[in-house]
Amino acid sequence: MRLFLYLLLFFLVFSCKKEEKHSSIEKSGRQTNFFYEKSFVFLDQEKLDSAYLYFNKSKELFLRKNDSLGVAKCIVNIAILQEKVGDNYGSIESSLSAFKLLKEKDTLHYSFIFSNYNNLGVASYNLKNYNDAKRFYNKALPFASDSIDRIMTANNIAIVYHNQKRYNKAVSIYKNSLTALAQRVNSIQKF
Repeated sequence: MRLFLYLLLFFLVFSCKKEEKHSSIEKSGRQTNFFYEKSFVFLDQEKLDSAYLYFNKSKELFLRKNDSLGVAKCIVNIAILQEKVGDNYGSIESSLSAFKLLKEKDTLHYSFIFSNYNNLGVASYNLKNYNDAKRFYNKALPFASDSIDRIMTANNIAIVYHNQKRYNKAVSIYKNSLTALAQRVNSIQKF
């Protein structure tokens, strides 16, 4: 289970990094935020305390530039780091504060909304608050960018059902996820 969460964080970190370069340089013409980029260097080196510090510095710089999406991205990443080190309550608080800056009607925000809801689900799951975890995972689904995100989220929901001893529901979701994953693999192999 923890391995799955680490892989999720790894996926989210690198997908966020690509988005930052794409949105801040190519689309808006703004300069990148050095602190934000440096945060990911520290994440790659497993220096979580330094990554946390640099996400906070980055957030302050984005605030000075009135870049609400930049601030939100930092808060989402801070929340993920908090969950990773076991601060689930702090993680939930940070994630909830990020929603004040994220716009559900703006497709540029979707990947961060997805990550934020997923993080709320993971932190709630860790606290054994399974109903909230399931609710947050379900809220993440409309913002999933591809089939892998949807499969991963469905798997998280199945894990919740498993822990609630609702095994038939869990098995049904696992089977659907495996079928979807097999279809995804087959479509990739055709290329």
